[in-house]
Amino acid sequence: MILLFIGLTASSAFTLSSSPHPAEQIQPLKKKIMGLEFYLQDKKDYKEFCPHIEWIQPKLKVYKDSPKSYLPQGCKPA
Repeated sequence: MILLFIGLTASSAFTLSSSPHPAEQIQPLKKKIMGLEFYLQDKKDYKEFCPHIEWIQPKLKVYKDSPKSYLPQGCKPA
């Protein structure tokens, strides 16, 4: 019984080591985090700099797919 358990453990370790490089696994997570940061910053900046401009903030998914600011042009001072 013990030998069978050790064999499964070694097999599992081999499977883990053949997974993608950690940096490749982190990139999608970094992109989502950047999207969340832009989303929250746009929300804050809109309230502070241009609440008089009509703007509907895109959904969080849009920011996660393409992390960038979506504020209307001329909202924030340069």
